[in-house]
Amino acid sequence: PPSPRSMNPNLPADLERVILRALEKQRERRYPTVAELLLDVRTIRARVGVRDAPLSGSWKETTAAQAPVEPIGWIAKAPLVGRDWERARIAGLLRQASGGVGSAVLIWGEPGIGKTRLGESVLDDARSSGFLCLTGHCLEMEGSPPFTPFAEILEAAVSEMGTDRMRALLEEEAPDLVKLAPRLQSAFPHLTVPPDQPPEQERWQLFNAFSAFLEVSAKHRPILLLVEDLQWADASTVNLLRFLASRLADIAVILICTLREGAQEENDSLRQALEELVRHRMAHQLTLRRLSESEVKSIVNALLRQETPPRLGDAVFQWSEGNPFFVEEIVQHLLEEGKLLDESGLLLEEPVLDRGYTSKTVEFVIRRRIGRLRPETRKVLAAGAILGRQFELRLLEKLTGNEGESFLEAVEEGEQARIMAPAPGLYGETVYSFTHALIRQGFLQSLSAPRRQRLHLAAAQAIEEVFSPDLSPHVPDLAYHLSNAGSLADPDRTVDYLTRAGQLALKASAFDDAIRLLRDGIDRMGALPDSPERTRRELELLLTLASPLSVVHGFGSSVVERVYERARLLCRRSGRTPASFVALLWRFYIIRGDLTGARETADRFLEEALRQEDRLTRIDALRAQGCTRLWQGEFSEARQYLEQALALLREAPLSTADSDYMEDRAVFALFHLSWTLWFLGFPDEALRRSQEAVERSRTLRQPFSEAGALLFQVYLRQTRREVDEALAAAEETIRLTERQSYPFWLAAARIVHGWATTLLNGGGEPGIRRMRDGIDEWKATQTGAATTYYYLLLAEGLAADGRFDEALKALAEATSEMDRRGECALEAEMHRLEGELKWKAALARREVVPFEAIGKAYRLALEIAEKQRAGSLALRAATGLLELDRARAVPTPEARERLRTVLSAFTEGFDTPDLRRAADLLAQADSKAG
Repeated sequence: PPSPRSMNPNLPADLERVILRALEKQRERRYPTVAELLLDVRTIRARVGVRDAPLSGSWKETTAAQAPVEPIGWIAKAPLVGRDWERARIAGLLRQASGGVGSAVLIWGEPGIGKTRLGESVLDDARSSGFLCLTGHCLEMEGSPPFTPFAEILEAAVSEMGTDRMRALLEEEAPDLVKLAPRLQSAFPHLTVPPDQPPEQERWQLFNAFSAFLEVSAKHRPILLLVEDLQWADASTVNLLRFLASRLADIAVILICTLREGAQEENDSLRQALEELVRHRMAHQLTLRRLSESEVKSIVNALLRQETPPRLGDAVFQWSEGNPFFVEEIVQHLLEEGKLLDESGLLLEEPVLDRGYTSKTVEFVIRRRIGRLRPETRKVLAAGAILGRQFELRLLEKLTGNEGESFLEAVEEGEQARIMAPAPGLYGETVYSFTHALIRQGFLQSLSAPRRQRLHLAAAQAIEEVFSPDLSPHVPDLAYHLSNAGSLADPDRTVDYLTRAGQLALKASAFDDAIRLLRDGIDRMGALPDSPERTRRELELLLTLASPLSVVHGFGSSVVERVYERARLLCRRSGRTPASFVALLWRFYIIRGDLTGARETADRFLEEALRQEDRLTRIDALRAQGCTRLWQGEFSEARQYLEQALALLREAPLSTADSDYMEDRAVFALFHLSWTLWFLGFPDEALRRSQEAVERSRTLRQPFSEAGALLFQVYLRQTRREVDEALAAAEETIRLTERQSYPFWLAAARIVHGWATTLLNGGGEPGIRRMRDGIDEWKATQTGAATTYYYLLLAEGLAADGRFDEALKALAEATSEMDRRGECALEAEMHRLEGELKWKAALARREVVPFEAIGKAYRLALEIAEKQRAGSLALRAATGLLELDRARAVPTPEARERLRTVLSAFTEGFDTPDLRRAADLLAQADSKAG
């Protein structure tokens, strides 16, 4: 059938949905009973102001000064009062959004201050201006599914735009968005879900898919997104919010978030995000004040549809303290308690409330409202509170065990009492929500702990029965209810749903939620019988948990270490060690900078891989060997292993399957190979490999892999002594790692950025401070790899500033780190730099140059470099040795010939600073000797 609103634009959207549902050709999508149809129609009538006949009583003759009051239960909805300035401010932002310049708005305020009412008013204004308006809610439920408000927004978009239109707009983004809102799968049944990606890539693709959906949709019609109750947002929702806020300036989208003032202090991720939004001016802030006395009286007059006695207005203002929600609750309370009217039905001049009643005890009024409901209604609505602020009617019916007229009467009573109201549902579902979070809290507080547990267990059973054809979208809800059912729930069933919910959260890049769910599942393993099967399940959970923990807390954190210790214990107990665990354990050691542990694990990994003859396992084992040997200074062996890994990767076409849980395997091998080649004396080939790694990561659209490739390009530019290029590469890496929140790589890029800044400026505290801060940030991530390298850079920076004593202390720190970790890749460079610092310090102090000590340091550096076959480091040591020899009174041919031998081994890179310097110096020495 055609859209009813196409024939009558003034028709309420809710009524159109009722009509279309009644006309559905598929039986299961129509109203199952007339009672449900009538319930929806009555709801719409009440909302738009079309009232049924009075419930009881009759009108009395009154004077013109005082009109009669309708019978109890018929007060009007409170109007929006005192928010003209805020509405005007947002109206200006709506006009900008219509012109393609979006923005974010934070509406702050205490509970009941009117944040939602202002949001609804803005929605009405935006709709009249042609905006597509979509709303989502953050839920006050620990364990609620991640990305809940954005999932609701997508479902609302399907309801508003239709599946055909959504399908046309989504195109490539649809598979990723289904991970965010699983219920969309039923709207797009033929979608091909892409294979799992590394967690960081999953998050990046998911966020970009949602952003792309908004950008494409906004080209046809500007969009307003309203996210309610942001104070309850999960960490995943907060991350997506930050991502969107940084992109709104270029699209016709306005994002409005309501949240309780001060509540962010209890939510660390939200607090940090809000600080960032405000600091970078990515969001406008509106704080709603309490209403004045005259504004409160305006609300009272509107509620009672007449001019009320002054003392009544004064009393309500005093009791409500200017909070509009409390104003409405107080008037409703007075009516229902019979304390507003005299015996003749006229308003009392000054009503009497219970002693001590103030806005701070509004919970008392809510409890009294709940208490006036019929016991059957209270039972039904308390069960609804267990389901959440919003719930499907059929699910509530199954949960309560009520059927037919008695159930509908309870729903109608709750609606007439303005305790609950219908909400838009997907595909014609009958959905209700509590009118205010405080009301839902009142019902929850009325339940004893044992009764809440029983209701949670019953809720899980109801969900399984109602949604049995496809439980996958409801797995998070099942995990939540079974977890809250405590010991009443079957532990095996609880662990199963917690595991599944954790895996779903991980696929949706909701790392914090995945950690919470998986940890809960592990904790509940103790209730299962001790058996090999329990050991196997716990080990699988631990290995799954290691991935999000590594992303959130750092790949070398002590939190991750404790997971590995437990996993190692379970491996010993079971007598088997999965290759996947060995791979994770190696990564942990290498990132912590424990090269002894990394080497032992890499050797064991390679043995296991050769036995299994699995292609990807062999690749991972070869990468582990190559990376470990690079940092240990075994460059030739590192090259062989990394090139073998790349050869195996080339046997199959470019594929996202070549990505492990962190990054793309080929990119990983390429950027480690690039630095290895530089050490071996192939600076140009190293640069080509580095650029190949960056290009591949961008082709695959993998920001985590790209960050690693860019960082190693920073390392390469620094070691090639290309200071300008190193600075530019560091800035690019910083931009990416800040945007993607990769703290360890961000810290590393800042260190090299500080080094380049210091050298370009000939010293200076800003660059040195940046290096020191970067090293502190690096250590704070509990990452130990490359610490030797960073102290080496700090020593060079301090030397450039003429602070040679401090530089030697930094070099001593580098030596200490090398000895502790076995990180020998830069051992030759450290000895060379020691000689250089002693030489420069002596010249600066006008002391006698200690030629013997400096020469010893240079010769040791050259000896180590030649042993490691590190041609680039040997070149630097030989160059320093010749410079030192020329500074003596009587030069010797030995230093000249050693540099000539080292230089002759190079076949490329002759334009790099090190090779140019060496060639010029040798030419000068030959000329002078000749």
